[in-house]
Amino acid sequence: MLQYHARTFDLLGTQPGVSPSALELLDQLEKRISRPLPASVREWYQLSGACEILLQYSNADRPVDLAHLGEPEKDTSGGGPHDLVARNLLLFRWENQGVCTWAICLDGSDDPPVLVDVDTQFRTWTRCSDSFSKHVYSWVWDYSLVVGTSHSNNLLIQTENLLFPERTLDFLKNHFHAELVTYGWPGATQYRFFTEDQRILIWVDEGYANWFLAATSEDALTNLVSKLGPLNGLRSAMFSDTPAVQKVLERVRVGR
Repeated sequence: MLQYHARTFDLLGTQPGVSPSALELLDQLEKRISRPLPASVREWYQLSGACEILLQYSNADRPVDLAHLGEPEKDTSGGGPHDLVARNLLLFRWENQGVCTWAICLDGSDDPPVLVDVDTQFRTWTRCSDSFSKHVYSWVWDYSLVVGTSHSNNLLIQTENLLFPERTLDFLKNHFHAELVTYGWPGATQYRFFTEDQRILIWVDEGYANWFLAATSEDALTNLVSKLGPLNGLRSAMFSDTPAVQKVLERVRVGR
C-alpha cells in the first residue's frame, strides 16, 4: 500500500507495481550519494514506469533517469559539472527547453519540498511545493484533468494575459473547491479549483494570469464559462482551436 503517492494513482486510475530493477538502482543511488533517500522519493522511484509518468504528465519536461539521479550536472551555459547533492539538492527533472530545473530538497524529512531554478544556472532556487508527493500529484492533476487533453476527453478553453485581482481569487474560493497551490513555474503561482465535472488551472505572475478551463461535457463547460465570464473581462479573452469548444464560446457570447 502506498503511503505517499496513493492520491496520484487514484487520479491515474491504476495500481502501480514495484520494479525489482528500480529497487536495485535505488540501492546503488543511496551508496553513490552516501545517504538514504527520503521515504516518499524512494516510494515513487521504486514503482514501474515512475519516470515515464513524470514525462507523460508534463509539457514534455525530461525527467532524470533513475540510473543517473544524483550525478553532477552541467548547467545550460555549459558550466560545471555541479555537485548539487553536496548542496542537499537532488535534481530530477529538466524543463523541455532547459529554462528551468526541479530538485528535491534533501532536508532530512520523509516527504521533502521541491524547489525550482528558473534560468539561473543552479544559483537561485524557489520553493514550488511543500512536498515531493504534492508536487507529483499537482502535475498529474494538471496534465490529466486540465491541460493534457490527450490523456482525457476533457474540453478545454484558454485565456492569456489577464490581470488577477484579489476579488477574483475570492470569487473562486467561494464558488469552487480549492486544490493545491504551487509556486515558481510556470508563472509565480499556480492555482487550482474544481467541481465534480469542471477544472480550473491558473498561472499567475506579476501583471498577468493565464487560465485553463476544462470540463467533461459541453453542458458543464457552458456552465463554467457562464459563471466565470463576467470576471475581469474573462469571457472576451477566451479562445480554443477545437470546433466543439468554439461553439460553446459562441453560444455563451450571444447569450443563447
